[in-house]
Amino acid sequence: MKCGLCLREVEKLSKSHIIPRALMLAGGEKGSHQPLMLMPVDEGKHVGRSHAGIYSEIVCAGCEASFHAGDEALIALSRTYAQGRPFPGEPGEPVMAYSYPNLGNAAVHRGVLTTLYRAHLSDQDLFKHVTLTPEFAEKLRQLVLSNELTHHSDFDIVLRVVPTLHGSVIASPFPEQWDGVSAYRFYFPNVTAVIKVDNQPFSDPFQKLKLGTHEHPVALLADQLAPSEMRMLGRAIHGRHDDVLRIAGPKSDKPEAT
Repeated sequence: MKCGLCLREVEKLSKSHIIPRALMLAGGEKGSHQPLMLMPVDEGKHVGRSHAGIYSEIVCAGCEASFHAGDEALIALSRTYAQGRPFPGEPGEPVMAYSYPNLGNAAVHRGVLTTLYRAHLSDQDLFKHVTLTPEFAEKLRQLVLSNELTHHSDFDIVLRVVPTLHGSVIASPFPEQWDGVSAYRFYFPNVTAVIKVDNQPFSDPFQKLKLGTHEHPVALLADQLAPSEMRMLGRAIHGRHDDVLRIAGPKSDKPEAT
């Protein structure tokens, strides 16, 4: 078997948690014990659940261990998304973003990038829309394999926080264009990461708020999902209410979707 990161032949591949179970325990320091609800991309499939997160056997044990620090940073961000300090824009403007002084740019950035690379390698249905071009896949592989600080690379990342019930939904990541710049949108609990996979730079104001521009991670603050995201969420849940109740139970108020 060949490791998808270091490319060495190994006897056994490790279970690589692309979406760690701990990342889904949103709602405070200790988190929730509700199972992760899986909303398949294929609308004909039933809703599933997982107590172990979402993983694939794609890398060796050594490479999997190298993801730990980044995963821990994402888990910390997911659990403290509402505790950021107000980060104002121009004088007189309302708060437009949150800053997280207890987190580091390098760890959060690497956590998002290793998630993107693992999703690219995975054959899980959740990540079926994540397919990097050979150029960017190899460029990302070399970067993740190195000890470089990834937030100084060309893979810019902009974070967004949606502190509402709809913001807690976990949807399938997908490619998109931001003013002609190719990017992937990844969903974590109440946090969205837009990852540039293009040689062109982001335009303002996103360029000013990308990870690494300021001393600490900064995330755009949004009151709700965009209309296109709400339509996507509606399509994912439509016709699946019985499945949702069967898994989450009537007391659940924070369904998570993929």
